[in-house]
Amino acid sequence: RGTGPGPSQSGFSIGGLTPSAPVGLGGILGLLGQQIRIRNQNVNVTVVQTNLDQLEAFFEANRLSGGRLQVEQARQGLLDAQSSLLQLQTDYQNRLDAFKIVLGLPPDLELRIADPLLDRFDLIAPTLTAAQGRVSALLTELRQKDRPIGEQTMKELLSVSSAIGPELAKVQDDLRKLTESLPARRKNLALLAEWPEVRSGTVYPAAFDVQALDARVVKLESDYQRLAALFQATFKALDHAVTRVRSGEKPAKKPDADAPEDPRKELTDVVEDISDQILQLSLVQAAARLDAVPLTWVDLRSDEAYEIARANRPDWMNARASLVDTWRQIEVTANALKAGLSVTVNGNVRSDGTTNPLNGSVTNDLSVGVQFDAPLTRLVERNAYRTALINYQQARRDYMAFEDNINQILRGEIRDIRFNQIDFEMRRAAVFVAIMQLDLTRLNLQRPPKAGETSQLGATTARDLLTASSALLSAQNSFLTGWLNYEIQRMNLDLDLGTMRLDENGMWIDPGPIQSGHGVMGSPSATAAEDIPPPAPAATL
Repeated sequence: RGTGPGPSQSGFSIGGLTPSAPVGLGGILGLLGQQIRIRNQNVNVTVVQTNLDQLEAFFEANRLSGGRLQVEQARQGLLDAQSSLLQLQTDYQNRLDAFKIVLGLPPDLELRIADPLLDRFDLIAPTLTAAQGRVSALLTELRQKDRPIGEQTMKELLSVSSAIGPELAKVQDDLRKLTESLPARRKNLALLAEWPEVRSGTVYPAAFDVQALDARVVKLESDYQRLAALFQATFKALDHAVTRVRSGEKPAKKPDADAPEDPRKELTDVVEDISDQILQLSLVQAAARLDAVPLTWVDLRSDEAYEIARANRPDWMNARASLVDTWRQIEVTANALKAGLSVTVNGNVRSDGTTNPLNGSVTNDLSVGVQFDAPLTRLVERNAYRTALINYQQARRDYMAFEDNINQILRGEIRDIRFNQIDFEMRRAAVFVAIMQLDLTRLNLQRPPKAGETSQLGATTARDLLTASSALLSAQNSFLTGWLNYEIQRMNLDLDLGTMRLDENGMWIDPGPIQSGHGVMGSPSATAAEDIPPPAPAATL
């Protein structure tokens, strides 16, 4: 499903796998992640467009401090967001072409990358984003006062309620999935809350608070119920406003107004309310999906990982076998240092052609000899023996370095996984903060004026809205990156433990949670001291 871990250098080069190290995100995982970033940016464009629509409405109502300047600031933010979206789309196409080359495919071949693995990071459903864009387009058309409202626009306005209904059902389903995921979330947070980094206050403790999680769920349920009721009331108001516009009937005069409100203005206000409620619904959906994203838990001590790797890694087995072969060469060369005793027998049988040579002719002769080779004369053999001793000590040190290298890599991976588990929850908390920041900023737009106030919005309203939407986009992308980093580390660990398995299609088989102390993914074999053959015996020269 993504890039496999790449090899790293080690001190032992015996055949087989070598310890791996994390690599940059690429392959299918990188492309899927880029798709999510594009969708996040598309949501950001929609949010900025909604903010611009509201600021323009406040400007027309003479309620915006700073006037046109803030509207143009929001418009500049929209242009920047759209430009970033186009850049992300272009980068994705370039990366897709590069991936085709890796697969041995021509770059002009149509190729679609799709996998549901990262769908959970669509914190806001694309269909809800599309509905928000549709309402924004209707708002833009309604604000063009020099153009009459066509019948097609009326039909589209009346169909808004049917488009929002399924989105409300999706958010309700997201809340149900969040409730189902709560037991695992509570368990993981309780484990993290006991870690020294959290207990000491080194990290933000509220990110690991189980009670805060439960309170968020309760608030999300309440916000959803409130929004569902608001939508129902707003849809009724929309039907009435469309009916008045079609019939030309003017709305009733407001108590504090000198004249009845323009039907077009009433319709525009209702559609603005719908746009704002869709944005609030999207934030509820984002928060619900955010808390439901799990981590596949890894709880493994480095010494356990070391034992599992020794029992399962083929290259480690080959390294041990090669070291034993080197040790056996010492015995082979030592045999050549022993004293040698040779018995030689030579005989000649001659014949003059007239007699049978086997009849004991005096021309036959037989000689017997003894040859003794003392060890003190074995200069070449002694040099070969010393060379074998040196080769073994070198191979033994290389093997120890190989083990130490694997141990170092496994310790680093366990440490990185532990860091990513904490960091992931902190990134999750950062998204919640960004959602709250955007929500509070938008609530300022709806704040009713106090007695004696003219309900002027602040001079930094546009900037605050842009900052909040940008912070949410950044936090969403950071949250996705944290999860991808964690998954890559899990794949690296699975490979370096020697337990990685692939299916018939060459896809990684996820081993699932890895718990400490349960003999997972293999059992320990011999101890480290038993792996290494004993030092070579001293030769008797």
